[in-house]
Amino acid sequence: MKKVVISGYYGFDNIGDDAMVETFSKYFKEKDTSLIVMSKNPEKTSKQFGVHAIDRFNILQIISTIKKSDVLISGGGTLLQDVTKLISIWYYLAIIFIGILLKKPVYVLFQGIGPINNRFNIWLTKKILSKVNCIALRDKKAYDEMKKLGIDTTKAFITTDLVFALDVLSKQESKSLIKKYIPDYNESKQYIGVSLRPWKNVYNEEIFSKVLDRIKKELNVEIVFFPFHKKQDYLFLKDIQGIMWENSYMIYDDLKPSEIAGMMSLMSANIGVRLHSLVFATITKVPVIGITYDPKIDGFLQELGLKPICEYSKIEEDKIINQVQEILENNYDKTYLQKVEDKKNMVIKVLDKIIGELNGKD
Repeated sequence: MKKVVISGYYGFDNIGDDAMVETFSKYFKEKDTSLIVMSKNPEKTSKQFGVHAIDRFNILQIISTIKKSDVLISGGGTLLQDVTKLISIWYYLAIIFIGILLKKPVYVLFQGIGPINNRFNIWLTKKILSKVNCIALRDKKAYDEMKKLGIDTTKAFITTDLVFALDVLSKQESKSLIKKYIPDYNESKQYIGVSLRPWKNVYNEEIFSKVLDRIKKELNVEIVFFPFHKKQDYLFLKDIQGIMWENSYMIYDDLKPSEIAGMMSLMSANIGVRLHSLVFATITKVPVIGITYDPKIDGFLQELGLKPICEYSKIEEDKIINQVQEILENNYDKTYLQKVEDKKNMVIKVLDKIIGELNGKD
């Protein structure tokens, strides 16, 4: 059996990144290919997704695993950037470099690129990416960033986010599951999903609580919080809940991404700061209202022909409320939802290419 090892931000209780593991896992299992995941929490990752997982910080285990595997995949996510932590880009480039040294096919898949600000990091990224087999970028913005940084784009092409191929829990199963968190869930009511995060020590709890109180009261809907990063987002959303005057619900548990996406499919709209909350809503045909804090949000929305409603640093209360109202009144542009199936097919095409090359086919 062929072995594929993947490197990414896995095992950190981030639903968006876990969704990538679940998507990779299901695809490679169907292709009779073994998947090995580099994870911060190998035991949990292995148990949750039925894959073999190794410690992402154990260098000897990493080298041994890559040596015994047939392919190394770096991605998805925005791994090659130096904004969050300077050491982060070195880690992911080092993993890629190990794969190259061991003469393994290396694929950089479903990734955003940048921002990369440090000159040494730009030089290092150029050198290492020039040696990989191919680079499948998440959106045009990432491709443009590569060109801007002077990185060779010969092996690069634009695809989409891996999570477009996530196998979402069925509507019926989702309705049963959501009653665990919303006991009086009623299909005749309208629910607004909310996935927020703090950013660079800016929290905006007061303004968010005010906006959501107004949405619930003025539009007669229920507010449902979906924390996408359990430790960080959950506490932040609990603070907002505590400030709000109106009642709201929280979906918080050790759930699979496919289950989270299933429950999000029951929403009338999703207000999202987290990228994958917007992806989950889109793949389940739920209208999105994106608030941007990072180029990856703009890039994703741009691919759908949409724009952010506002910036995280400048929350525009009335614009958000008016957009929710337009969605509830069915007065919005739905054409972007027609692209969902095309994007799923783009993901499968990239993965099929890898399987084809693994099996010695063109």
